[in-house]
Amino acid sequence: MKETKRQKLDALEMKCLGSMGDVSRLNRIRNEVVRMRVGVIYELAARADMNVLRGFCSVEKLENGHLLREVTNARDNGRCARGRPRCRWMDGRKKALGDRRINVREAIDLTGNRNSWRAIVTPYCYFTTDVAAIGDSAYEC
Repeated sequence: MKETKRQKLDALEMKCLGSMGDVSRLNRIRNEVVRMRVGVIYELAARADMNVLRGFCSVEKLENGHLLREVTNARDNGRCARGRPRCRWMDGRKKALGDRRINVREAIDLTGNRNSWRAIVTPYCYFTTDVAAIGDSAYEC
């Protein structure tokens, strides 16, 4: 997902969560506090990345002759169009894996172990025990 799309998605999410939590932007409350009040742990963009990586894992678990795996791993040797290259399926996966500091080869090796893959896909978030850290209880990622 491009960074501009991610920012727009975060802005939309906070607008919706603010209306759910009865919080206006004029109140100047931090996003983490609003998420905590509503009960949302992960950002919407983080959940989208989790779904992207879940799809990557399901494709990599397929057997070698499966059509879906062949199509996703295929290479086109034709000429490229002029201008900036478009974001492809694998580029989004590489970005999501890069955010978790893991390369594609290591990710393919880890897809066989369900627990280790789940630990990579799910971002690590925890709730702070210090309620006075930012006024209300919130979480840190």
